[in-house]
Amino acid sequence: MRLALIGLTVVSLVGCRPVSQAALIPAVLFGMLGDDEESSQVLPVEVTNVAPVARPVRCDPSTGVGCPLAPTVTCPSAFRFAAGSATTLRASATGQDVRVRWSVGSSPGQHGFRFAPSFESRETDRVVAEGREVPFTAVIVGDYTLRVQAVDAFGRAAHCESTVTAISHGLRVELTWNTDRSDVDLHMLSGRDARWFTASDCYYGARQPDQSLANHAQRRWLDTDDVNGFGPENIRVDAPDPAQTYRIGVHFYSAHEQRERTTPTVLVYCGEALRGRYTRPMSGSRGSMENDFWEVASVRFDANGECSLEEVHRTSRASDVSNRASTDVRSRDPRDAPTIDPVQSARGSAASCAGAGCEGRTDAPSAHEPSID
Repeated sequence: MRLALIGLTVVSLVGCRPVSQAALIPAVLFGMLGDDEESSQVLPVEVTNVAPVARPVRCDPSTGVGCPLAPTVTCPSAFRFAAGSATTLRASATGQDVRVRWSVGSSPGQHGFRFAPSFESRETDRVVAEGREVPFTAVIVGDYTLRVQAVDAFGRAAHCESTVTAISHGLRVELTWNTDRSDVDLHMLSGRDARWFTASDCYYGARQPDQSLANHAQRRWLDTDDVNGFGPENIRVDAPDPAQTYRIGVHFYSAHEQRERTTPTVLVYCGEALRGRYTRPMSGSRGSMENDFWEVASVRFDANGECSLEEVHRTSRASDVSNRASTDVRSRDPRDAPTIDPVQSARGSAASCAGAGCEGRTDAPSAHEPSID
């Protein structure tokens, strides 16, 4: 008797389609005894020891069943950096396809920061960031609460918080006020013959007036200009010139139909120390140049970087002060005096910041533009 092996296959009982390993049925060996159909025989062959294919288990984020390990994230440790200069924030995270997102929970000023290598008030989308390592710049002195979130491929999230502190250096002047939908502007003159509202005045119309100075650190910079209410605004000089007198002014540019009386507050920092706090009510219901202009104080630094403040506390119409040079003569009318809270500190040195981060920047626009900071 002659046995011919024709082939070996695994078929389903319906439709003659191949089946999966998990549903194997006995295979059959087709052979032929002779050359005619009647002599053909079918010999069954049993297939054994075939492992079934495991079905994949889907990840259920609500229970964690079938999921890889949940994501984790670690925030940077608390540290201090120079206000107005960039620093780098780093977070570590674990998990599958993790995305790291940054935001600020609390800060000393309304959006006085950017996740960017320099502060630009128009870049309002840079108040959040994404990545394990991001740049960060803050122009207002104080604590910033960082919020970091790590989200994996399954939508699971891990969170952490950390606080970093922007410290003052050189001369910094910050302005805030107590009303929304109002526009109050910070000004600073340098030089006895300088005049308000001119190219020698550091304000919204000339945010970087000292371009001719070779030493960038001695230039005045208006970092942020707020037109929507509350502030803050700030002007800085990273390395004040002992030969100069810096004069501080505040202009109530517009009330924007705000009827509530507005009271600005001016903070003056020398080095890392707050050396003066000044407040007074102002009127801004008239036209811009007819509104109040407050000459606040003058600041001088000695060769050792120590500063001295002298209060001016005089209020005039903006149109009046624009026609004359600034003066540090005190007002003789006691009713014109503001609330003054000078802060004495041995740390009031302009030499507190050194090295990288103390140079000036050239990114600020020169127009008076709407901004959320």
